[in-house]
Amino acid sequence: MRGLHKVHKKVEPRPRETILPPDLFERYSNMAFWRDLQNCKAYRLVQQQ
Repeated sequence: MRGLHKVHKKVEPRPRETILPPDLFERYSNMAFWRDLQNCKAYRLVQQQ
């Protein structure tokens, strides 16, 4: 189905355009749980370094 998703042969980071307005994207961009794992219940989902 067009627009649903695309499978690529190589796994690599690809820039994506957000559907969020720029102000909301900026507001929530630093709230990613993997940036600060202290007291985070989702720490098991992130590769430990």
